Amino acid sequence: MQTVYDNLEAAVEWIVKYAILLIDFIGMAVLLYTVVHVLISSLLKKRRQRLELVEGISFVLELIMGGELLRTIVAREWSELLILGAIILIRAALSLLIHWEIREERRHSEAAQASLPSGEAGAQTPTGSGESGGESGESGGETASET
Repeated sequence: MQTVYDNLEAAVEWIVKYAILLIDFIGMAVLLYTVVHVLISSLLKKRRQRLELVEGISFVLELIMGGELLRTIVAREWSELLILGAIILIRAALSLLIHWEIREERRHSEAAQASLPSGEAGAQTPTGSGESGGESGESGGETASET
């Protein structure tokens, strides 16, 4: 019976270890894509690069926090759990700050668009970003066409 338990424990540890590596790799790939995309956008003088960068970083932080939570499964000692807990708390605080920054950047962007004359506002929005539909509902502001 002990060998079955040992084999299952080894299998779970192996699965968790490779799942953590996969999550970290995906996070790294998303971060690299985000940075390259924002650099290209800034070279093309498109708007909203800062918001896109912050949203990408936020997503990567959430992925990495998932990996840290998986690490708690294979932690053997209290000291490991305390270190992982501290890392998770720090990353959660960073995530909250980044979400606050996203909210403020969206508010600033919407205020800047609202201050433009109506003919220029449509010309200033980025094309193909897919973000024009949901943002005004998130911040509570509705236009006459949405009601």
